[in-house]
Amino acid sequence: MSAYGNYLGMVRKMKEEGKLEIKPKDKIYRLTGIDSAMELLRPGAKWEISNSTFTRWDDDRPCPSMDEVRDVQKKAREFEDSINTIWTKDQENKILEMQGKIGGALN
Repeated sequence: MSAYGNYLGMVRKMKEEGKLEIKPKDKIYRLTGIDSAMELLRPGAKWEISNSTFTRWDDDRPCPSMDEVRDVQKKAREFEDSINTIWTKDQENKILEMQGKIGGALN
């Protein structure tokens, strides 16, 4: 069996033992990134950010504050949390596999 096959076996075993499961906290958010927040706040603005500071702002409208950006991200997360996402088995396996990689890297 290949190393990858062994790895998948380990992930499946961890899932069976209840060490890996998809929980609401493991939701894959699609709308909470800064790009999405910025597009909602200032559609089409040209900007760059580094360490929570805007380093470039090319737009006639005022640059939003990081508090404004975080507020939009929070609202997007709350919206996404309100949706009952149903995964396919293939998607679920990919998520569990990624959890296993992250868990392995943290241990």
